[in-house]
Amino acid sequence: EAPFPRLFAGWAGEEGAVLLASGGTDARARFSLMGVSPRKVVTVSGGRLAVSDPGRASSAPFTLEALARVFEEERAVLALPPGLPFAGGAMGYLGYEWAGEIERLPPRKPSLQEIPDLWWVFPRFVVVRDHASGADTLVACDAGPEETRAFLRRWEEAGNAPAKADGGATPATLESNFSRP
Repeated sequence: EAPFPRLFAGWAGEEGAVLLASGGTDARARFSLMGVSPRKVVTVSGGRLAVSDPGRASSAPFTLEALARVFEEERAVLALPPGLPFAGGAMGYLGYEWAGEIERLPPRKPSLQEIPDLWWVFPRFVVVRDHASGADTLVACDAGPEETRAFLRRWEEAGNAPAKADGGATPATLESNFSRP
């Protein structure tokens, strides 16, 4: 089993690429996730909510209601594949300073770094590594068959191939778990 962060390296410099790496086999650390090719990127910085997706970008004053509308637009019916912890959606972080957006706190000092308080990506492709079995599963969110095949080719060129739990190679099959209501 190749180290998951090493396999992510080919995408690490791309905008919206995210890696949630774990390293164990027990229930709390069994899975690592790699998300790439964002359908949407959401940031909150300096009291502004910025949303970008292919061909469109917007910025407005931050409110929880505005953030809720962004997530409502992304609402879809996703069937969680058996044994997987993730079937698509948002990946990212809430920064410590973001608490000031939802609670009354003393004014914070100006940041020396330009790091958003909140950064979430809705990736088109998520690879889920099961550290217990060694298997990688591709979750394609709102991606067509040709896009998915191109991603799989790139994944294999990066030194990995889909694997069964027993470690034997198996060809990837395309199966959708995504539908809109």
